[in-house]
Amino acid sequence: MLSYPIAGHIDSLGRAVSNSKINIEELGEQIPAAIMMHELQGNIPVGVSYMSPFGCNLLGTCAEEINELGFAYYEKYFIKEEVESSVAGIQNYVLEGDAHHQYSFFQQVRLRDSPEYKWFFTVCKLVQTSESSKSSNQLMIISTQVEGEGHMIDKVNKVLDDYDFVKQNYRKYASLTKREKEIITFIANGCSSKEIADHIYISVHTVNTHRKNILNKLESKTFAAFLKFAIAFDLI
Repeated sequence: MLSYPIAGHIDSLGRAVSNSKINIEELGEQIPAAIMMHELQGNIPVGVSYMSPFGCNLLGTCAEEINELGFAYYEKYFIKEEVESSVAGIQNYVLEGDAHHQYSFFQQVRLRDSPEYKWFFTVCKLVQTSESSKSSNQLMIISTQVEGEGHMIDKVNKVLDDYDFVKQNYRKYASLTKREKEIITFIANGCSSKEIADHIYISVHTVNTHRKNILNKLESKTFAAFLKFAIAFDLI
């Protein structure tokens, strides 16, 4: 039985997009999933404003072509009976207008240059990107292929977990000096205080002082937690 913690991440992503804390294009470049943004007018989808490179490559299309296709887009890439059910579910979700909830479902998708359909898990989330409107004016959709015993979904969730970790710990990272970041790299690579001192030409006592300050700033209780921080912020 597969688990889909991606559904738990989309709430934080939706809030981040709404508050302009994250650029949807940057997110789309990082996550190996099909991400789409649908513009809404009066709770009615009026077009696709963004589709991630990963999604464009999967289908062999782009947001502009999807908008030109109109409803033929569904006929080209999806199974008719499933489209009727999923579209009805999305419409009901949008009409409810509750950005605190999300709508998810499974669907079969015909990929680029392939006669076969592949199963995808799709999560929809209402997003408000206009400060002048209290209602949601975009619908974010993230679709992940269900294949390889959940390998791709695990990969997507890892990226989202890393994103959440970075977001939660960025203040700690920002508090570090250039020298402290340099020493973190040495520590993460298993260097002793003496080895670090020899590398950057400072005393062992100064290195130990830096190490103490780093641990206080990061609040790391274990080396594993310290290493996770170093990896997440590309210090190793």
